[in-house]
Amino acid sequence: SLKAKKFLKEYNNKYRNSKSELDDEFSVGNATQIHHIFPESEFPTISGFLENLVALTPTQHLFKAHPNNNTSIIDKDYQELLLKTKALIIKENLMTDNIIYSFENFSMVLNTGFEYEEYINITNFESAMIVIQNYYN
Repeated sequence: SLKAKKFLKEYNNKYRNSKSELDDEFSVGNATQIHHIFPESEFPTISGFLENLVALTPTQHLFKAHPNNNTSIIDKDYQELLLKTKALIIKENLMTDNIIYSFENFSMVLNTGFEYEEYINITNFESAMIVIQNYYN
């Protein structure tokens, strides 16, 4: 997981100008934090997946993703937003020469994080959005 976090941080610095992967009112400044969308403590099997990691600013990470800097809790609304953002980032990444993601891995992340009994296969951005949408609504 540490290796994946380091890799994503370096990738984000080099190819995304150190910007947060989520553009919101808290994304001012550099994305110095790498956040597990599904917590490492609860979901160790997907903690090293790049598709479960997102580059955020300290404010996004410690104020929004983990309310009041309490890293043992996560904001579900923000988690949904992060997953939708990650789906878009993956879609965009697959159209570049520097492919680091796959929808196959994102499938694993969503199935594990949502604790689905029956595996749902996500093959593209649209199917990812539908699965995320359905889970939170």
